[in-house]
Amino acid sequence: MKNNEMMKQMEYLVKLLHKEWEKSGKTKVEAVVNLGDLSDFGIEIDKRVADTISMMNEAQLSFGETLEYSKENYVLLRLAKKMVKAQRRCKDKGIDFKVKIPLDKEELQMYQEIAELV
Repeated sequence: MKNNEMMKQMEYLVKLLHKEWEKSGKTKVEAVVNLGDLSDFGIEIDKRVADTISMMNEAQLSFGETLEYSKENYVLLRLAKKMVKAQRRCKDKGIDFKVKIPLDKEELQMYQEIAELV
């Protein structure tokens, strides 16, 4: 197999992984979050994604490590999307205290890590 063909296949594989990582898994738990804390979560998620991207650009990482960090960012972005969606639902319904956010296993792990800091 030529290098060019192998590179195209690897790029295709990475695209498929990204599509898969965009999807949330089966809901494991619903986190109840104070509406006022959502902005703090958003700030921490933004910081983590930016730090990871910066580190990936600066460090000499293996292909596997790059995929690992990319997946982590996708999980963080899924979590952020769910928080924004919950915040909008509350605003539309006039609720101003707590929101329920459905989380899969990976999102729950990230949520717990961030909750310790917020």
